[in-house]
Amino acid sequence: MHQERLRVVKKKGLSEENECSILITCKKHSKDGKMAVELTYEGDPVLVSYLLENVQGAIDLEDDLLASS
Repeated sequence: MHQERLRVVKKKGLSEENECSILITCKKHSKDGKMAVELTYEGDPVLVSYLLENVQGAIDLEDDLLASS
């Protein structure tokens, strides 16, 4: 599948107990294999970037562990 477009939306109104919020959604892919992806976040963009990088690392590690078992 190919990414058709990535839409990034910054929202406001985060609750006092949360420092950051990230939501990634995607629509069903079209017949040509493309899909629209939307990333919505609240909070500091630097923190969002840091969290996304760490999540990617955790996913990569999990994939490596599954592949080796």
